[in-house]
Amino acid sequence: MTPTLRCLSLLCGLALFNTSDAVAQRWPQQSWWQMSPARLNPAVSANAYSLSATGFLRQQYNNLPGAPNTIGLTVASPIYRVNAGAAIAVERDRIGVQEVTQARASLALAVFKTDKLRVSAGFGASLKASRIDGDLLRTSNGDYGAGNVNHLDVLLPTGSISARTLGLDAGMAVSFGETQIGISALDVNAPSDEYDALVVQWPRTYLAFGTTTLPVNEVLDLQLSAIVQNDTRTTQSQVAAFGWYNGNIGAGAAFRGFGGASVDAASLLLGWRASPVLTFAYAYDIGLSELSDAHDGSHEISVRFELANPIGKGKLPPLIYNPRL
Repeated sequence: MTPTLRCLSLLCGLALFNTSDAVAQRWPQQSWWQMSPARLNPAVSANAYSLSATGFLRQQYNNLPGAPNTIGLTVASPIYRVNAGAAIAVERDRIGVQEVTQARASLALAVFKTDKLRVSAGFGASLKASRIDGDLLRTSNGDYGAGNVNHLDVLLPTGSISARTLGLDAGMAVSFGETQIGISALDVNAPSDEYDALVVQWPRTYLAFGTTTLPVNEVLDLQLSAIVQNDTRTTQSQVAAFGWYNGNIGAGAAFRGFGGASVDAASLLLGWRASPVLTFAYAYDIGLSELSDAHDGSHEISVRFELANPIGKGKLPPLIYNPRL
């Protein structure tokens, strides 16, 4: 094991095991969160136009051993008959000695609806399975020679330990024209991973986001977005501006930070709409925190598929102009 991985593993271990009850920020970072807002807000699906599926892969802090690696898939769809929506998601996040897999489901209902405005509320639940590989932890006075793993610390485990817990989510979303606004609370019940002699709590996480698209001219649209996340202990935010040229290729930038120690990265954003239903997006994060000296940035790839027409209506017939009518 490299010295960097030992350091990272020890830091992770200290964060988890320094007391019998620990709290840590647990929601993985994502630069292209606009591609799958249903991942962060259970109310969004009721305002969706049609069925969509978004997958993403993120390698954070590239070339830093033990750095976060996240993969996820979110599927959301409106339910037209009852002015509602539903979403399911699965996500796996690895960081240091820990791996967390989440399966989430949510239902949303449009509580107010006009031709131009929709307001929805939603609730969700997530099953979280966490695993810690204690053999990767290292202490300064432990015995690790000849294949032995002895941390000489009763709080640190050897081998793999696991835990499962259930989280509850709630949110509201507003959609009018090309603008979306949402607020949500994730893990409102503050669930806990209960290992043998350790309890690690998932903090309540509050999010607010907004996105809008402004036409600049006949060939250029400007997409603006912002998101703020708070886990009652720390606050993180991201603002982004992205331009779509001819509706199918685009570029932009984002900045993540809330001032002071929370400044994390500046992001280069690229996008390509291969067809009316398929969009590819890429983000490269340039680290701005003190940790940037130990890594080569972060990479993220997202793919979104969205049906061009509402479910059940099929492909609309072509419109034929007849001057005699």
